[in-house]
Amino acid sequence: MITLIQQNNRLIGSLDDIQALSCKKSARVLVISDTHGNYKTFKRIITEFGKTCDGLILCGDCYADITALILEARADSNLQASIPSVIAFVQGNGDPSRYPMGFTIKADCKEEEKEFDFSKSLYFPQKQILCVNNHDILITHGHNEHIYSGLEQLYFKAQENFCKVVCYGHSHYPSNDYNKDCTLINPGSCSLPRGGQPASFAILTAEDKFVDVAFIKIMESGFSLFNPVRFA
Repeated sequence: MITLIQQNNRLIGSLDDIQALSCKKSARVLVISDTHGNYKTFKRIITEFGKTCDGLILCGDCYADITALILEARADSNLQASIPSVIAFVQGNGDPSRYPMGFTIKADCKEEEKEFDFSKSLYFPQKQILCVNNHDILITHGHNEHIYSGLEQLYFKAQENFCKVVCYGHSHYPSNDYNKDCTLINPGSCSLPRGGQPASFAILTAEDKFVDVAFIKIMESGFSLFNPVRFA
């Protein structure tokens, strides 16, 4: 069961679980982006897939839904048990930098961080790095990297942070691209898909020597695998 504490590195979970994920073999991570207040669908994904995954990545524009999930999970142990043990998330262009929670969510607040009361706020960083099975995954929303003009800035940011995997959102368009030695994953939007694509999310599998991704479309009747249509 996840420990609902935001650590100094801005990840949610216990330090033991964060460390365990960094070296867990064949780890599975839910990757979701751009929920935009569609909490019903977001919760449906978590309850259906969360127990079989080791981590949860949110690529921005999800603040209303992650805060709602944490608040509900504090009072519902069954829901809390469905949430993967480590959550990593970033600020989207529609998200605030922090959100008041009314209870302690952060551990070991440092003196220099007390300009804001982080102890009772959920803090949304511009970028995050999550280590899964010794793979450092860079998480960002994508608006600061101007992804509508191409993915080169995402690639350069990955290089700067010594990451070979990037998870991002913003376009609401699912894709799995490769730039030299870097894998760039956009799970699409589970709420407001674009480009004729279905509402979707992804599951990332981190093996020892590679990272794979499966895309899942959301239907009223359930879920199914699909391959995103690539731009020409």
